[in-house]
Amino acid sequence: MHTVFKRVFAALLLAALLLCQPCLLSVPVAAEDAVMPLTEEGEDETIRPSVKASRFMSELFFGSDDSTHRVSGDSVVLPVGSGGHSVAYSTVVTPAVYDTPNNAVRLVLTNYSSATYLHVKYTYDTESGPFTETRRVDILPYSGRCVYPIRIDEADRLVSMTLVLPGCSGTSIVLHAMEAVRIWSETDGARGNVTSCTYHASTRTVTVKGSVFHDVMIAASSGVLGLFRLSPEQTIEDILGDPQAVPLVTSSLSIGFELQAVVTDVAARYARYAVLICMPDGTRLPLSYPTYATLPTTANKMISSRSDFKGIDTTLTSGAIDSNVGSAIVDVYLNRLENDRQSGYLYTVENEYFYFNRDYLAELDATVRSLSGAACRVYLRFLVEADDSSVTCAVSPADTERAADPARYLSLRANDEDSLRYLHAYTTFLCSRYRGEAQGEIAGIIVGTRVDEAGIYNAAGELTLPEYVTLYGQAVNTVATAARGINGSLVTVVPVTDGWNAAVIGGEHRTDSYTAELFLESLAAYLSSYRGNRFSLMIESTHNPYGLSNTYFEPINTDGEDGPIPEELIPKLIAATQESTYVSSENITLLDTFLQQYITGYSALSDNYYFHWTPDKNTDGNALSTSYVYHYYRLFTDPRASAFFVSFRERELCGEVGEFSKIKYLVKYIDTPHGAPRTEFALDIFDASSWSAVIPDFNRSRTEQMTLLEGSFADYSADNVSGSYPLFDFSTANSTRGWYAGNYCKSLSVSSSERYGKTLDAEMLADLSTLAEYSDIAYRFDQPLILEYAPYITLSFAVDCAIDRDAVFEVKLVIGSDEGYMETKQVVKNGELVTVSLNAAQFAEISKVEYMRLSAKMVMGSDESFTLHLRNIKLDSREYDAASLQTLIDTSQLSNGNAFGMTDVRNHDPMLLIILGGAVLLCTAIVAMMLGHYQKYDSDSEEEGEE
Repeated sequence: MHTVFKRVFAALLLAALLLCQPCLLSVPVAAEDAVMPLTEEGEDETIRPSVKASRFMSELFFGSDDSTHRVSGDSVVLPVGSGGHSVAYSTVVTPAVYDTPNNAVRLVLTNYSSATYLHVKYTYDTESGPFTETRRVDILPYSGRCVYPIRIDEADRLVSMTLVLPGCSGTSIVLHAMEAVRIWSETDGARGNVTSCTYHASTRTVTVKGSVFHDVMIAASSGVLGLFRLSPEQTIEDILGDPQAVPLVTSSLSIGFELQAVVTDVAARYARYAVLICMPDGTRLPLSYPTYATLPTTANKMISSRSDFKGIDTTLTSGAIDSNVGSAIVDVYLNRLENDRQSGYLYTVENEYFYFNRDYLAELDATVRSLSGAACRVYLRFLVEADDSSVTCAVSPADTERAADPARYLSLRANDEDSLRYLHAYTTFLCSRYRGEAQGEIAGIIVGTRVDEAGIYNAAGELTLPEYVTLYGQAVNTVATAARGINGSLVTVVPVTDGWNAAVIGGEHRTDSYTAELFLESLAAYLSSYRGNRFSLMIESTHNPYGLSNTYFEPINTDGEDGPIPEELIPKLIAATQESTYVSSENITLLDTFLQQYITGYSALSDNYYFHWTPDKNTDGNALSTSYVYHYYRLFTDPRASAFFVSFRERELCGEVGEFSKIKYLVKYIDTPHGAPRTEFALDIFDASSWSAVIPDFNRSRTEQMTLLEGSFADYSADNVSGSYPLFDFSTANSTRGWYAGNYCKSLSVSSSERYGKTLDAEMLADLSTLAEYSDIAYRFDQPLILEYAPYITLSFAVDCAIDRDAVFEVKLVIGSDEGYMETKQVVKNGELVTVSLNAAQFAEISKVEYMRLSAKMVMGSDESFTLHLRNIKLDSREYDAASLQTLIDTSQLSNGNAFGMTDVRNHDPMLLIILGGAVLLCTAIVAMMLGHYQKYDSDSEEEGEE
């Protein structure tokens, strides 16, 4: 009875939903006269500035109380009404002729009141005389500078406008701009909804589901639904006007529909799909916007913590690892990736062969694996150098030639089948390669750099904003789709400059250089309308907080006069504000306001961001250190900030490799308890006693995410050891399994020599520069290593070089996890075999060991290479004997899975293996008996139920 009741109830509920569906579909989503600061789902509005657009349509605003308000400087202040009384401000508009017809008015305002809306009343000329309409604009209360585009098709024929502000609490609304612009739009209205468009890899099919509006069903009852595939070059207008375009599949018109098509190639996988109502007379009516096909399951959200917040963008891999950064950027030059000599790694896409450069991949492998092996999130940054024309998925250098400031990088593209296939191949190859222990793991892909400055950093030729957004949007969506098809947790990052609040959006923001704010809004609208992949933005800043520079710290020249220093000679700290033309850490709320304004309406825009800071060449000393500290602490308090990267890459590529070392100590310690005493110097500059007085919501304990322990090696003494556990014994090993070559390590192998016996040999390059970076090898444990029973780590090793017999080396051992790390150094002579022990009990109290790194560098000597010989590493105990220790550690590791995954480098107790095997057989027999008993019991129960 119970089962029958549930089935009847489900059937009744389904019937009720089907009966209600026509009514629900006929309800309008929003009133036509409501204008949101962002578009509703399904709308696609992108700002395109006109060549001659001016910031204000008029200089004077006349209040309803006979007051006059003039534009002064960059804005005009309009007081709000009081109580329940609204107030109106009118202005006369002189119609103008523009090269590009405008169809919108863009309001830029700061709201210093509780007002949540305003009304815009406008009058425009028609053939029969003036016509007046009123639109409602929803605004954010007490918000920073926001942009509100209002769709007005007659924007070029306006003769007057009136802003009606409601009565509310607060002071005023400051209007920064009211200008005519061009809004990019794909279609002229929706006739239904596409609720999903998914790609199923197992069946290689695309399934489109949706519904048709009830009134459209009645009006177009004689039509059928057709599913069309748009190539990268096509628009919906091409399909509407081409009788040769045949639908992939058709279906009768119904309120709810499901259409399915087979995907035959890569181009079809990344195409946009459109549902059209096909009428008997040949007329075709688009149901809604074309959509990209996404994976049927939502992408897994990356598990992140504030321990990943500390980021670095540098060519000095060892320096980054030594600073224990949580996030790092690795550049991938796609023009260097492929090898046309058919001698590299073979990769096949649809019977097309790609050969990837072995040497270049070896460099990437070492960098990515070294960083990810040290518990660091790695973001690949896709770049194409402008002097290389061999990349099919990039814009041709000939199309981007400029009279001055030649381009550094080319824009990626996926606007035809060839470029799309190449970009798919490059992305899937790299994402597949960097997904595991073999070559390391990546966390996401940054598509280009400073992409709003397209003239130099993402050159694409002279394109209008909608054209450029379409080009870049196709590329970034292709990268995101390909990456998430391999690993659903990978994030896609769009990097823009810190340029914000453009004073004028005229010709200078039409081609080559686009305002970051407008570009991001446009890209979010493009991808959201086509149901593209979500992206996170990254601000690439070159500004120091509070305008800090070296001159602030230089002695003040008083021309030898005694007495107090004149006030005008004392440098001032000037913070960026909501009205500044750039976004920085001190006015980061400007970015938060932008995200708050648009994330609800643009599904493709993520609510988190990354901040990337490149100090200028004139920033040094205290200015550099103070700027880094403030940036770090201020951004750390913003929950939307995922990571803060400091970058010296550009200067390092120019030969200035010592810049990172100037703040390396800050980078290393700032997220540990050691950071507090090293950052107090900056408080004097802000004339404050604590960071809480400088930064709102600052919490010292939250910033101390990591624990850094600095230990010391002691000479090994067997008298103090009760038992040992062989962690790595290379005397019995036949491979390097588990260990991998890191920074500056040329090769890694197990070798035998008369002097050292059988050892793990790492041939390393010697960095003889003043920085003297470490060369290293590393091991990442499958399961964390427990040091509870044997906290002493003992290792035997030697370092030698062939020529300089008097060379001296420094060897460093690091053990670590996401919670902290411990490092210990030892100086050794050339060829000296040493056995040293580290007491890691202090580290064992805070964490288990996730990775182990053994590094070496030449501190005296002239050889260009040297070899590290590692004989063994073992865990020693002063409490347990060898047999007890073996049982305790094996039991604890087996309870968490095999920790080492390297059965070829240490011996297991044969008796223990026999006991474990017997236990497995016994458990299997018990489970089989229980299953048989359960099946008999279940069949008996069914028979009783039938009776």
